[in-house]
Amino acid sequence: MTQIRFEPVDFHNTIGSHPPALKVRDRATVSVRTLDAHGFDYLGNKPGDRPNPMSGPIFVEGAMPGDVLHVTIHAIEMTRASGWTFQTLAPNVVDPDAVPRFPPREKTQWVIDNAAGHARLAEPPASLKDWSVPIEPMIGCFGV
Repeated sequence: MTQIRFEPVDFHNTIGSHPPALKVRDRATVSVRTLDAHGFDYLGNKPGDRPNPMSGPIFVEGAMPGDVLHVTIHAIEMTRASGWTFQTLAPNVVDPDAVPRFPPREKTQWVIDNAAGHARLAEPPASLKDWSVPIEPMIGCFGV
């Protein structure tokens, strides 16, 4: 089985007919470092634009339109010791009539302990100073 380390330089915010960034054979294993939802990489640089920049496309040689592709995600690993979330929902994920006015969006910073598999607030209130949550990395945007 071929193993490839893909270092993308171009990122797309849409799934569509972009030129292939990488061509692979069937059954290849590809490792790739992706960006966060705002386009930042593991070093804190911003090579992509928000929202949700994607790496690729990866072209499977011999695949034709209409073919079924079997893609297996073997692992998702955190690449930073910090992260962030917003404290409120994005307005586009709820019925606008349900919440006529959203509070201002504020970013919350997190400290990630990859070895322990937990994250904690970077600036917690006293009542949450010993609190942490398990990290469960997710894929984000993905298309074939």
